[in-house]
Amino acid sequence: MTTSKGWPQEIDGRNIESKLRELRRPFVDDEVYWRAQTITGSKGNASAMILAYVDSRCVQERLDDVLGSHNWQTEIRVAGTKNLAGIGIRIAGEWVWKWDGAGDTKVEAEKGGISDSIKRAAVQWGMARHLYELDTTWCDVHQNKPNQPKHRLVRINDYKKGVKGWCVAPSIREIQSHLISIDDLVRHIKDPRSRRLMRFKVVASKNNIPDTGPEIRGLVEAATAPFKEGKFTGKGAPHPEKASDAQIKIGSHRAIKWHEDGVIQKMVNQYFKQEGNKEVPF
Repeated sequence: MTTSKGWPQEIDGRNIESKLRELRRPFVDDEVYWRAQTITGSKGNASAMILAYVDSRCVQERLDDVLGSHNWQTEIRVAGTKNLAGIGIRIAGEWVWKWDGAGDTKVEAEKGGISDSIKRAAVQWGMARHLYELDTTWCDVHQNKPNQPKHRLVRINDYKKGVKGWCVAPSIREIQSHLISIDDLVRHIKDPRSRRLMRFKVVASKNNIPDTGPEIRGLVEAATAPFKEGKFTGKGAPHPEKASDAQIKIGSHRAIKWHEDGVIQKMVNQYFKQEGNKEVPF
């Protein structure tokens, strides 16, 4: 049972696995922050090692989105300079807690320590754990602000070394694409048609299908064709530009499902054979 907002009324054996998977869903570029850990070199020739993290607000939003605010809570305990945070999730009517801690930080000491402990408790539930899988990330320090998305820019200001400038963080969508769902890889594209067309390109890429030419046109044509009771019942759009918005919407989700089931080749072959043994594009 879900609420009017789509949140589960209760977390229990029927939905616990799916909800935990949603909590563990990787955070992507516009949800991830970066900070400089180490700076080497000098002005005009400096590099920085940068670390990726999510803030406590992102954690809270993920918990709200997946569980609903009625199914989770936090508790903070402070002992001297140590901060402990627990995140409790109500499962089958009982509160299940996971805890972690952090010391005070250099900036806004107690507040920063509490925030860090919440983030660490979130990792205990699987949230943002994927960021620990990143390789060590070094980048050049640019004295002039690069023309890059705001969330990819890292401000560098090392007074002792006289190094000031900007680093460009890598794209999480690119370097961890193997962990990220196709929908999350394209979610940042605002225009619905462009976003759905990009789904086809991502599916093609994951299946070693060229994303231009007859190969992807064949995938689009098969995925946009009417399909009922295990058979294609009509023709699909012969070219992405000739497909209606409804065809692109249905077809892009169908292509993702075929990819997840490992049947891309099978379904495209089936479509073209039903269409009079036309040559299969790949």
